[in-house]
Amino acid sequence: MSSEVRYYQELTQAGQQLHLEEKKPPGTLCREELIVHTNVYGVGLPDVQVYRYDVDACGFLERNDRRVEFAKRAVDDVADTTRRNKCRAVVQLVCQNYANIFGNHREYFWYDSQSILFSKNMLDGIPEREKKEFVLTQEMLAGNPMFRGFKNVRLNIQRVSNSFAINIGDLTQYISADLEENDHSLQQFLEILTSQYAFNTPSEAICFGSRAAYLMQPDKHGFKAQDCADVGDGKYLGVGCSKSVRFIEGPRGDQRAGLVVDLKKTAFHYEQSLLAKSRAILNREPRGNDAGRLRQQLKGLVVETRHAQKPVRFTIEQVSDETPRNKKFMLQPDNREVTLLQYFQEKYNITLESPDSPIIVGDRLTKFAVFPLEACFVVDGQRVSMDQQTPTQIQKMIRACAVPPADRQRQILSLVQGLQLTSSNVYHQAAGITITEKPLLVRGRILPNPKIIYANNVVVSPDAQKATWRLDRQKPHYLIPAKIEKWAMYSIRAGGRSDVLDQPTLLRFAQTMVTECRMRGMQLGNPGEVSFIGCAQEEITATMEQAKKDGCTFCFFITNNDVTHIHQHMKLLERQTGVITQDLKMSSAVDVIQKNKRQTLENIINKTNMKNGGLNYTIRCEGLSNEQLLPSQRLIIGISTTHPKVAQTALEDRDRADKNEDPLTKKKPHHEKHHRSEHITPSVVGFAANFKKDPIEFIGDCLYQYPSVTRRSA
Repeated sequence: MSSEVRYYQELTQAGQQLHLEEKKPPGTLCREELIVHTNVYGVGLPDVQVYRYDVDACGFLERNDRRVEFAKRAVDDVADTTRRNKCRAVVQLVCQNYANIFGNHREYFWYDSQSILFSKNMLDGIPEREKKEFVLTQEMLAGNPMFRGFKNVRLNIQRVSNSFAINIGDLTQYISADLEENDHSLQQFLEILTSQYAFNTPSEAICFGSRAAYLMQPDKHGFKAQDCADVGDGKYLGVGCSKSVRFIEGPRGDQRAGLVVDLKKTAFHYEQSLLAKSRAILNREPRGNDAGRLRQQLKGLVVETRHAQKPVRFTIEQVSDETPRNKKFMLQPDNREVTLLQYFQEKYNITLESPDSPIIVGDRLTKFAVFPLEACFVVDGQRVSMDQQTPTQIQKMIRACAVPPADRQRQILSLVQGLQLTSSNVYHQAAGITITEKPLLVRGRILPNPKIIYANNVVVSPDAQKATWRLDRQKPHYLIPAKIEKWAMYSIRAGGRSDVLDQPTLLRFAQTMVTECRMRGMQLGNPGEVSFIGCAQEEITATMEQAKKDGCTFCFFITNNDVTHIHQHMKLLERQTGVITQDLKMSSAVDVIQKNKRQTLENIINKTNMKNGGLNYTIRCEGLSNEQLLPSQRLIIGISTTHPKVAQTALEDRDRADKNEDPLTKKKPHHEKHHRSEHITPSVVGFAANFKKDPIEFIGDCLYQYPSVTRRSA
């Protein structure tokens, strides 16, 4: 074991308990004071108890008596929503059929649609340390289509071992300066309670956990068409809220609960045929050779076929460049070869509208069957995954989500009413809680704007109201200008009319960029190569590998706006080769030259300097020394985690990792190494810290780990 590893092990083992800082008096430094409208609603709590139970819903199939878990973690949004709906239906039916235990008031039970059930009263007949099983027979299921094919459904209920009885009105039990001792039971109860309307009215809202809910019919609650903008590629912005319960100081310094409600907009897939979606992605009729471009957008989507007597749902496993016209297979029992086009005509009397489009390959549940695009329909309620996003879509989302404060406040109020986050909610009344009609007001301070300090102590004062600044003709050197030894510029073409950048414009842009960089103090020569390349991944790979061999440390790419599939691959190559990359839309480069957009050029150069190790400026605050603002001996570390949707295969591999087991051989590997399966999308842990000379210069990186595993060493 190296001395460095030993040092870090000793450091983590010497970890201390985490305590909150002692409360300090409020500051006084300000430009002016004002009253701030918050998005926090006061929650009044009665002095009563509620009781928490663990529940587990499952069913047994008629054909083979196999147990099906309803509360099991789902692979995708559709499966998650379906399972949650089944869990709620099971609890509803159990309450109805066992009224001697549960009574006749459904509003006295607050269920998270998975495994946690809160009750207003302690349930008679539930043993203290044992599970109680409730069985729903086929007669009790009463032909509910959700449970077709099940011989019975069961619900197991058990008291939780810790925090069984929760005192709603006593916040002191649930607040502690010692973070290890904090009990989140009350917070969890209130978040589940305030989600009951959304959980139990799926026609009005769709939920993902107890903190996020989206309106199914936002126009009913005052939202306009632009609030739910179309973002292209068969996707739209769903309007909803992100909510949580926080314990706050309160208006008189006493402890209170607050419901924080914020506007949340997320991209969803339209419910439409895959043919219509493909046309939206391509802006034309799809062809077989479009399979690669469509694959990024369609893979992983849950779709439904409706041409047969019984609808079938499956997840798209692959998009093939074969077409209905040329895809052939043997038809049984005739033992004759037919095309997919012929099969749909003969079997279903359906003449395919687009016989030369790519075909869809289903997942293992459909035995990898193939379908035409037009035979598959996107199932409603699916969020757009990170892999399915494009740079163009992300830009549209950023613009659509930039809501002015007044509009944001209006939309939050509409969400509060639409999701019934009010005192009149029947579930809230049953629990005895109240919620203020209007959000809380607090007194705030506007701090003075800092001064922006460039090299040679050049000071720029931001606009007092907007906190922005423009350099105009003044071109101060960067505080730390970057030095680029050797670099290259490439324009990525799509091979069509959208290639609006020609050779003279590209050369002018390169020279303009070099001139601007030098004016800001950066040291760099002319690019070693300025050329056009194609948009195939193989060509990008070859270009960057050659650039590395040539000694380049930086590659600047100008990419056709229609080429949306290459950016992630470019960033992968950056990690593999160590060559820094910057990617600019082709239209932006053209605007710099043809429309003289100097601010755009300045933004580009600001990014170039930072990417190559420079620092554009530092700040100085009036009334505070830099040592007071960020002490030189204080290290500030920021950590963020991003977890993917966990598919069943990833869950299995995660479990094997916890057991120190190889996911392929199921054996323990040598030297404590985990052999990861290629299909796993990892969790990402990002971190940044100010460990450079200037205390405002933060440098970060990211690490990968098995999905959704949280481990703390200190």
